[in-house]
Amino acid sequence: MVKSKEDDNAFRYLKWRGDLNFDQDPFNDVDSFIISQLTFLELMISDDNNPKPLKQALAPYSKLKKFDEINLGVMIPKDCLKLGKTLIKINRFHNLIISDFVKTVNAELIEQFCALTLHLNDELMVVAFQGTDDTLIGWEENFDMITKFPIPAQESAKKYIDLMAEKYPNKKIITTGHSKGGNLSVYAGLFTSYQNRIVQIYNFDGPGFELKNIDMDIIKDNINKVINIYPEHSTVGMIFDHLGKTKIIKSNEKGLLQHNGFSWTIDYNHFSKATLSNNSLKFHDDLNELVQGMSEEERNEFSSSLRRYVEKINVNTLVELSNIPVKPIFAYKEFSKKEKTFINRFIKLFIQNRML
Repeated sequence: MVKSKEDDNAFRYLKWRGDLNFDQDPFNDVDSFIISQLTFLELMISDDNNPKPLKQALAPYSKLKKFDEINLGVMIPKDCLKLGKTLIKINRFHNLIISDFVKTVNAELIEQFCALTLHLNDELMVVAFQGTDDTLIGWEENFDMITKFPIPAQESAKKYIDLMAEKYPNKKIITTGHSKGGNLSVYAGLFTSYQNRIVQIYNFDGPGFELKNIDMDIIKDNINKVINIYPEHSTVGMIFDHLGKTKIIKSNEKGLLQHNGFSWTIDYNHFSKATLSNNSLKFHDDLNELVQGMSEEERNEFSSSLRRYVEKINVNTLVELSNIPVKPIFAYKEFSKKEKTFINRFIKLFIQNRML
């Protein structure tokens, strides 16, 4: 599991502001990030899924003595477990009502989707979308972003927002998500049939969109509600282009590890401001130039190559893959010269721009 350094991060914020409810101190960017991480705890998947106080849904985490007892996978921050245990004691969150947890992993559709709703009060709710989890199906779906729009998870996110809007007709909506979840948050918030109910749309270091796929007339009323938040050395967030406002924030990690939101530092009740690194800017430009310069046939071949790579590895999760480190090497050797060329071009971008 990814583990962040102890610093002035979200946990310090919870200690400092955790005693105040949202009437006393309004909802902010850090609150939105914290809620986005709840999706990785999969709180209600084996429960009755009825609405309940967050502290009740989180009760199993109160008994955790060692975080190693639960394996969230290779990419999901271990801090999520600490978050689950911490929020039980935090006045700001523990009595909020959580509802409508859904999770789908569909190998046939190549879809990994997860969402939940947290009710702040009688007038406002936050809909959170999960980012890519440990399943290789989730990673295959990420590959499909260069050939498909919308991908299945984006369609599911819009349907989920529409369903929540219909189920809770008197509430305004904030959407949030980290990584791919941020992309889903933006897609759902912009394309929902209930755009007038959307208050804010958060994307925490998630991929953007190819703007040629977006009809600006459909989403124009909600674009200014989008807040994209990236660490100073963002990688995932530099994929494609973004709509709305941008905030760059500090991280106590380097390179790809800055994608872990628990490494983002806090000043009082907001993330510390920073400037996007030149490497991230160049990676964004080079990557998008490469993708946009590919023909439809080349995109399909590249996506197909990555999918065949995953199939040849023949494992279901990144944890399984890490236990058999030689599999990726042998699978790569079986590719044709042309297939290797596609993959190598992308790897080269990471190395050239020092994004690893």
